[in-house]
Amino acid sequence: MLPNLIIIGGAKCGTTALHQYLLRHPEIWMSQEKELNFFSLNWHRGLGWYEGFFPRPAAVRGEASPRYTEYPLISGVPQRMAGVVGDAKLIYLVRDPVDRFVSHYTFDRAFGRWKLPFAETVERIESIPFGVNGRYWLQLEQYLEHFRAEQILVVDHDALLVRRDETLRTIFRFLGVDDSFSSPRFDVVHNRAPDRRRRLPAVLTARALRRALGTGRAWRVQQRVPHSLYLLFSETLERPVVDERMRARFVEYYAEDVARLRAFTGLELGSWSL
Repeated sequence: MLPNLIIIGGAKCGTTALHQYLLRHPEIWMSQEKELNFFSLNWHRGLGWYEGFFPRPAAVRGEASPRYTEYPLISGVPQRMAGVVGDAKLIYLVRDPVDRFVSHYTFDRAFGRWKLPFAETVERIESIPFGVNGRYWLQLEQYLEHFRAEQILVVDHDALLVRRDETLRTIFRFLGVDDSFSSPRFDVVHNRAPDRRRRLPAVLTARALRRALGTGRAWRVQQRVPHSLYLLFSETLERPVVDERMRARFVEYYAEDVARLRAFTGLELGSWSL
């Protein structure tokens, strides 16, 4: 049994939240572990490994792996996906590229994955690994070579955050399940933090957990750590401020891609800065 729904990204665009909301719908089975990354990092594990995450029959069976939209850093994902689940429906969450970049930078700094100062990171955006995550049209182009446009739903992160009920109904209709379903759990805001705590010795523990358990299970273990202990081994990491020079660099890199995304989807994306 294989999925017929895949949330292909993007990173830091609300995929965890959507995964949790879809879990509540009685007609939808989402993999208990998020970020299976079968078509990107775990292709070598084989189809049997992947099938094991979908043990129950359901109208919709899905998974969410933001690393499915990291072309050209990770290539070949749409081809592999089309060869295995070519009839699947795909959901692509997108977010203001500037906000997404700042969020990704802050997250990676908090976990010790990135060392460069923010200003230097922005200046070198074309060569920064997570810079390409915000080029949504570039990512979609890769999928449109292998999937029909009607198989792909693009969802604005801000719409899921601010107009959640309406946005979830749109998603449910796209998936062909009961769009009148609602749950008190839809009121929960996931992964939203006013600041990031920079983990010091805890960084090494987090890396070890990811290697041993996988990203999804490691994340759930980390959520059970008492907040007081978390604060003891952390310090506040301030969110970077985007000045005019940086904003001009973002426009140079992302503006054309955003324009093409708007033209393809028909979404206004009115809350975006580009």
